[in-house]
Amino acid sequence: MKRFLRTELVRDVFKLVVGVGAGRIVLFVAIPLATLIYSPAQFELLAVLMAVVTTISVAACLRFDVAIPVADSDEEAAYLLVISLCAAMIFALVLLVPVLIAPNWLARAIGTPRIAQYLWLVPFGVLLVASYSALQFWAVRRRRFGAIARTRVSQAIVGASFMLGVGWVSMSSYGLLVGTLLTICAGGGVLAWQALRLDRPMLKSVNLPRMGQVVRQFKKYPLISTPDALANIGGIQVPIIIIAAASETEAGQLFLAIQILNAPIALFGASIGQVYASRLPQAQSDGTLAPLTLKVMQNLALVGVVPLCVIGLLAPLLMGRILGSEWELAGSIMSFMVPWVVLQLLSSPISFVMLATGRQNSMLALTGFGGLLRIAAVSFAVQNGAAIYSLAHIWSSAVFYLVCLLVYARASSVIRLPEFRVLVLCVVLALIGYGAASFVVAQQGV
Repeated sequence: MKRFLRTELVRDVFKLVVGVGAGRIVLFVAIPLATLIYSPAQFELLAVLMAVVTTISVAACLRFDVAIPVADSDEEAAYLLVISLCAAMIFALVLLVPVLIAPNWLARAIGTPRIAQYLWLVPFGVLLVASYSALQFWAVRRRRFGAIARTRVSQAIVGASFMLGVGWVSMSSYGLLVGTLLTICAGGGVLAWQALRLDRPMLKSVNLPRMGQVVRQFKKYPLISTPDALANIGGIQVPIIIIAAASETEAGQLFLAIQILNAPIALFGASIGQVYASRLPQAQSDGTLAPLTLKVMQNLALVGVVPLCVIGLLAPLLMGRILGSEWELAGSIMSFMVPWVVLQLLSSPISFVMLATGRQNSMLALTGFGGLLRIAAVSFAVQNGAAIYSLAHIWSSAVFYLVCLLVYARASSVIRLPEFRVLVLCVVLALIGYGAASFVVAQQGV
């Protein structure tokens, strides 16, 4: 155990977990207060706005941002950072035109006419989220995990303060919407300042002719990885938009459930995934990709599976009591979400292996399948009048992340290791035990 705790991988993960954990604590304190100020209908507006912003923002940098950690040299990574930031700014400016000209038409097309007056937030949100993503990947490349951790804390404090402060004064939806955006992208200025201060010579060497060469060199990212990312995020967010159009408050309940149950992913999955991405080039060159991937998956399972199962068991019993009876549905949704989130926790952090090994085409096919599966499942549930539309989204997402886990394991060759099979068996047994315990709790009503 001492040798394990002294490894550089664990130390880097610990830096991120401390920062993200502190930020999540702030948000966990803020969520019950926010539900006292804002209604489920306002949370549904938030769900739709964030679905639009997060879906568009993954493409705003044309995916050059995700290439930053896996670039062969720091010089290429610097060019990719500048290209990403320029692409995000141009993308936001182009997006601003239709939002200002035809907000009502766009809101009706989305299926939520009430969001028309808030659509001007979309281009600004896209710019901030995409820029933060590029700057964060640069910090990952430079292994400045402490700086990333500090921005996570500042995001939570600034976002929660704005959300609760504006809501307490005016109960305006702007407090909820802008506050949530700040929890995602606040702190980008700190990363930008640090990059300019510490990496100025490298960034100043960027020139236009070489920039064009780098764009052509990494053309697979905008051509293949961008559709892949849109299919992946669209598979998560488009069903929420469909549910919002078909139901008055269920999308808000689902959004809150996802925010709470995704805490282990935000806390451990994203942190471990960033450290994993920073080590991929070295692991490929020295032939340790499979052991590195196995270690990452074991750490994820160790710290995430049991807490997720406990949260899922307690959610139906506590959500209504803590947040009020109008939020009981969110607790039920959380209990069903556990298999989905467990499989996502194990698979998403190692998805960078597909980019590092040049499997962009396979990744596009995989995420395209997942997007179509989840959108089709929710559309079918809505058309056939299902009691809870969210269940279609939940179970189709669980199937998708199971397929992702197997594909990523094959790409990293970890699937050949006996320890991987033991790990999968343990996770399956844990989920079976969770299902049995959930059934008993539901039957007894305690």
